Amino acid sequence: MEITRTIIAVCLGLVVASQAQDCSKPVPGPNMDLKDSDIVLTTFPDGSRATFVCSLGYTTAVGSRVVTCTAGTWSQVTLQCKKKICGSPGQVDNGEIKYLSENEFGDRIVVTCNLGFRLVGKRELICGDQGWLGRLPVCEVVTCDLPAGIPNGLFKPVKDVYNYREVVQYSCTGDFTLSGSKSVTCSEDGTFTPGLPQCTEVECADPKVANGEWVSGSRPPHKYLATVTYRCNAGYKMEGDASMECGLNGQWMPGIPKCTAVTCSPPSTITSGTFSPQKPLYQYLETVAYSCDQGFTLSGSKSLSCSLDGTFNGSPPTCNKKTCGSAGQVDNGEIEYLPGKEFGDKLVVTCNPGFRLVGKRELTCGDQGWLGRLPECEEVECSHPKVANGEWVSGSHPPHKYLDTVTYRCNAGYKMEGDATMVCSLNGQWTPGIPKCTAVTCSPPPTITSGTFSPQKPLYQYLETVAYSCDQGFTLSGSKSLSCSLDGTFNGSPPTCNTVTCSPPPTITSGTFSPQKPLYQYQEMVEYSCDQGFTLSGSKSLSCSLDGTFNGSPPTCSSRPSPTAVVGTLVALTGVGGIVGFLVYWNKRQSSRKDLHGKQGTETEEEVALS
Repeated sequence: MEITRTIIAVCLGLVVASQAQDCSKPVPGPNMDLKDSDIVLTTFPDGSRATFVCSLGYTTAVGSRVVTCTAGTWSQVTLQCKKKICGSPGQVDNGEIKYLSENEFGDRIVVTCNLGFRLVGKRELICGDQGWLGRLPVCEVVTCDLPAGIPNGLFKPVKDVYNYREVVQYSCTGDFTLSGSKSVTCSEDGTFTPGLPQCTEVECADPKVANGEWVSGSRPPHKYLATVTYRCNAGYKMEGDASMECGLNGQWMPGIPKCTAVTCSPPSTITSGTFSPQKPLYQYLETVAYSCDQGFTLSGSKSLSCSLDGTFNGSPPTCNKKTCGSAGQVDNGEIEYLPGKEFGDKLVVTCNPGFRLVGKRELTCGDQGWLGRLPECEEVECSHPKVANGEWVSGSHPPHKYLDTVTYRCNAGYKMEGDATMVCSLNGQWTPGIPKCTAVTCSPPPTITSGTFSPQKPLYQYLETVAYSCDQGFTLSGSKSLSCSLDGTFNGSPPTCNTVTCSPPPTITSGTFSPQKPLYQYQEMVEYSCDQGFTLSGSKSLSCSLDGTFNGSPPTCSSRPSPTAVVGTLVALTGVGGIVGFLVYWNKRQSSRKDLHGKQGTETEEEVALS
């Protein structure tokens, strides 16, 4: 029970402690501050209140100015401050107020006065916490004091004060002349404008015009507004005005003229002509003479003179082409003028068909007429063509006229170079030209593989023949000879040389041959042999010959008696001596066979028996 009381007491103490917590200085909202003594406090006890006020130039818009500290936290700030409004400052007579932005705290106004009035007071006012700071200025009418007088002069009207834009007129006395503005005006700054004039005694010096003379006007002394007129001597022209007036500054207006020597720029050039002398400038009355180029005639004034106005008088002449006229006629021809009959133009002569031109085809129109004699048109004739090793076939006979034709052919063994038919052309020549008949020759004929031809030479005459032959072991297929033909080539195709081969030789009865194969090369041999019990009769071997067959006839195999019968017969006929002779013969035969065939094969039964 005692423990429970202790826990409750501790908890109550903690609650009381938490509820009594202080607050730090509250944070003001925009455009506001803490009021009076609250400004200096840094902490506020629990339950205390702080008051806000709007900053200078601001006033309360909405919300409470008071916040309360509760358990270390301030209540929400609801106060809102807005700028104070100054309202209208009033009006300025004879002036204007310009608001630079609005009429709230810190804004400005600017006062300007109407033309003819000046500002008295401050030009600008600022909207402050209690309204516009200062008094509005005043716009007073502008006035000018009495203007200053000028020596030897007067002004009017004379008054103590002159209003804005009021005018005062000045004038001079005696022989003095007013220099400057005759009137001045009271301006917006309270002064007369423009500046005051002056009264001066004006006199101009007598003008000196070189190469000129006085015509009319005043004589010295020349006073203000006096006039004089001058003119230039002959051959001179005036630069400036002839009449002058004495001005306020003692100078002649618009200035003293000058008399300068008259010169002319070069005159106009002319087409197909020129003038002389040629120079950059010409003196007064100087003359130029015009002339035309060769082939042209001058029309107009031959010369022009430099006149007083600085130009050459009159119009320049012109140069016209000379005309040659008709050149005449050309018999059997026609003349064409290109483009006409004037200087530099040309004429062209063309002859009628069947006629040719003798002389110059073109003439030119020159300075004295057509340059040269007209050509003539002669009838065209071609000389009789000579064709060596050829003969006339058809066509015209002499004399050969324009467009006549002839045809030739070459003799046997000759070929034609050029066209066989010719036409007599306008230039008296045969076209396309006289042909030539040249001896027919052939280059060597084609060579053949594994063979040759004869005779061999660089060139062969027409109908000359070559004979082909094959190398050993080859046989000729095709024509053996070729001839040089009329077209300059060997007629026909060359033969070919094929390898010689033999089919197998004939077989023999009771015998065979070796080797055995489908084909045999040239000079290859086969050897015959008989079966056991048979004897070979004839040539033992045959060879493959050039004609593709085995040469000679094959041998034959015939049957033979047994050795016992042979011995018995010998004994009966010859006795013992015959047997001995037979054995000697047999041994020699065996030795001979060894010499012919080398190593001896297996002996036959008959040989064993006989031995």
